[in-house]
This record gives sequence, C-alpha cells and structure tokens, in this order.
Amino acid sequence: MTDFGLEQTVLDCAPHSCVSRATGEDEEVLFVVAGRGELRLGDERHALEPETGVNLGPGEEYEV
Repeated sequence: MTDFGLEQTVLDCAPHSCVSRATGEDEEVLFVVAGRGELRLGDERHALEPETGVNLGPGEEYEV
C-alpha cells in the first residue's frame, strides 16, 4: 500500500506577475477559477483560462 496525501493551495496571481514553482516528488493539478494567464513549462507555453486544468508530474519546474 502506498501512502499519499492531497493538499490544496490557492495561488492568487496579480496581473502581469509571475510565480515560479516546482512539483517536488508529488504531482500537482492546477485549476483556473478566474482570469487568464500562461503556464511556462520548460520551453513550452500554454494558455490558461477559466475552467481549465493542468496535471503536472513529479519533478517539474514551471511558472504561472
């Protein structure tokens, strides 16, 4: 049996700001409630808008 947990964190990003994060040993799921932005994952860029979600694997560094 594998131990796992679920943690919820709310990121409230100011307009035109950038938050750098890393997933560590666990996965992360991002869900956009309101507003628009961009996910930067390595050289890739992905649009974020309300009602969209992203699943990030362990060990990934990203910016929102």
